[in-house]
Amino acid sequence: MTTHDPAASSAAALLDVAPRPGIDADRAAQLARDLFGVEGGVRELGSHQDRNFRIDTADGRTVLKVANRGWGRAALEAQNAALLHIAEQSPSFAAPVPVAAVDGTLLHEVADGDDVVPVRLLTYVEGTPLTSTRHLAPQVVADLGRLSALASAALADFDHPGLDRVVQWDLRQAGPVLAALLGSITDPDRRALVADCAARATERLVEVADRLRVQAIHGDVTDDNVVGHPDEAGRLRPDGIIDFGDLTRSWLVSDIAVTVSSILRHEPDDPFVALEAVRAFHEVVPLD
Repeated sequence: MTTHDPAASSAAALLDVAPRPGIDADRAAQLARDLFGVEGGVRELGSHQDRNFRIDTADGRTVLKVANRGWGRAALEAQNAALLHIAEQSPSFAAPVPVAAVDGTLLHEVADGDDVVPVRLLTYVEGTPLTSTRHLAPQVVADLGRLSALASAALADFDHPGLDRVVQWDLRQAGPVLAALLGSITDPDRRALVADCAARATERLVEVADRLRVQAIHGDVTDDNVVGHPDEAGRLRPDGIIDFGDLTRSWLVSDIAVTVSSILRHEPDDPFVALEAVRAFHEVVPLD
C-alpha cells in the first residue's frame, strides 16, 4: 500500500482548486443522451466544485456528474470502484451506483471550452437532505454516527490507486490548510483563539497520530451529503449517502470527526449531543 506524506504537501497546492465546469443544463441533456442513452427533464443540483444534473426519465432518476478537472481521472475511477464495491455488499444504507455508458464505460471525458472534464452517470438516491433540518434530535444524531460507521465498515477492505491523493479535506492535511486559511479571519482576537486551539489540538494529536488506523474512508458523511426519510414522529432519519467526492485514504477516525463537525453547527449550544454519534459509530466500528 502506498501512502503520501502530509508534511510534504504545500498549502498552495492543497487550496488550488480548478473552476467549476461550464457545462449548462442543455449541454448536460445532450451528454446524457449521446453518451448514456438517457433522456428526460434536467434539473441542476447543488455542488461546491462540480456540476450535477438530475435527469428525470420515464424509468426513474439518474444524476449526470460533470467533475472538476482538478480531481483527476484516478480519483474518479476510485469513486466508481468504491460505489460498486459497496453495492456488492448490499449495505443497510442507500448509495449511488455507477451507470455504464452506451459503449460500456463508466467514465467519459468531454470538451468544456479549452478544458476537458470527466462525465459520469450515477443512480439517484431518493430522500430529503439533512441540511433542511435545523434541530437534530438525539436519535437523528445517533443515526448520523451509525451511517458514518457503516460507510467506514463498507470501505474497510477497499483499495485503489486513486485513493492516494492530496486534498485539503484529508484531516491529515489540517496543519498546512489551517496555516493557509488563518489569515482569512479578520478579527485578531478570534484569529488568535483559533490558532491557539489548533496548536493545542495538534500537540495532543502528535502523541497518537502514528497509531491511528488508516484505510479508505468516505470523509464527508455530513448533513450536506446525507438524505433521509421522516419517521412516525416526523423526524428526518438519515439512511442514504449521496456523494463520495471526498473519498480518500486517511485516518479511520476522520470519518466520525467530520460527521461530528456537521452536527455541531446544528446544535451549537449543546455540543455534548454529538457524543450520541460517537457512541453509535463505536457500536458498529469500535474505536480504540
